[in-house]
Amino acid sequence: MALGYVCGRLLEAAVITVGIISVLSVVTLRQDLTGTGRPDDTALATVGKTLVAIHDWTFLLGPNVILGVNSLLLATLVYRSRLVPRLLAMLGLAGGALICASATAVMFGRYEQISAWGTAAALPVFAWEVGLAGYLIVKGFEPSHDSSSAQPQTAPSAD
Repeated sequence: MALGYVCGRLLEAAVITVGIISVLSVVTLRQDLTGTGRPDDTALATVGKTLVAIHDWTFLLGPNVILGVNSLLLATLVYRSRLVPRLLAMLGLAGGALICASATAVMFGRYEQISAWGTAAALPVFAWEVGLAGYLIVKGFEPSHDSSSAQPQTAPSAD
C-alpha cells in the first residue's frame, strides 16, 4: 500500500503538470502568432479551447480524484498501523472519500469545481493534510505495535 501511495502521488504530480503545460501552450501559441498577419481564427480557437479543456480535466482528475485516492491509501495505512491518532486517520478516510465524491459530482455537472460545495468538500482533506503534517512535525510517529519490530536484530559478534 505504501508503494501505491508513492506512485499515486507521482501520478497526481504528472497529471497536474500536463494541465500546466496545456495552459503554457495556449500562452505560447498566442504569443507566436501575434505578429504573423491574419492567422486562421477558427483553427486557433479550436486549438485554444482544446488545450483549455485539457487543463480543466487534468485539474479535476489530479487534485481531486487522485488526491482522494491517495488520501484514502495513506489514511488506511496510518489507521491500520496506529502510527497517528485514530481520529486523525479517520479524518483522512472521510476527507478522501468526500473529495472523490465531490469530483464525481463535478464530472456529472452537479456543480462547478470552484464553488461553495467544492470548497466544503475539500475542507476535510485539507484539515487531514495540515493535521497530519503538524502532528508529524510536533510528535512524530508513535512506536509501532508490531511485535516483529519490537526487538532489533543484532549480528552475532565475531569473537
